[in-house]
Amino acid sequence: MEHPTYSIVIEMENARSVDWDEIGLGLKALAREIAAVSAKGFARPKVIISHAGSRRRRLDPAKPH
Repeated sequence: MEHPTYSIVIEMENARSVDWDEIGLGLKALAREIAAVSAKGFARPKVIISHAGSRRRRLDPAKPH
């Protein structure tokens, strides 16, 4: 049985005023959940983080960042 792929989009409107330690904890928890689901044979999601900032650039998914 083939499992569907999925994406997770995280939007942060106030990226300049967030507590990055708290964000780090949340992202680590998300990574643990993704690992647990993936270990059961489900596809890994594409995780997209969007935040307001002074610089915008298009990321090439083929290149490490």
